[in-house]
Amino acid sequence: MPETVKSAVALFNEGEFFECHEVLEDQWGLGTPAERAAAMGILKAAVALHHHERGNRAGLIGHMTDAVRYLQEGKGAWLPELDLAPLLEECEGILSCAHFYKDDAELRRKVELPRIPEPWLHETE
Repeated sequence: MPETVKSAVALFNEGEFFECHEVLEDQWGLGTPAERAAAMGILKAAVALHHHERGNRAGLIGHMTDAVRYLQEGKGAWLPELDLAPLLEECEGILSCAHFYKDDAELRRKVELPRIPEPWLHETE
């Protein structure tokens, strides 16, 4: 697992979405089309959640729509130890909430921030 990916996932899980985006900017252009889609899916989810935290519904919906599309394209194609299926499912749920809840305060209460599994944290040496 590349250290940049581990760092990006850790930042994402800590809610440091802008920083996650910064780390992944150099990574997303590398690899096969499916691998690039997976990286872009995480990046777009991070940007969407950054907008959500700032109350920008349009930014949330636009970037989360992109994130879902990229994650669907790249699911299972990037790194075998990085399971993006749970993130895809959570992003789809957030997108549904964003369309359903018209009140921004209600939307912020209903959306739980997703996490990306980090199996490498449990590896023994």
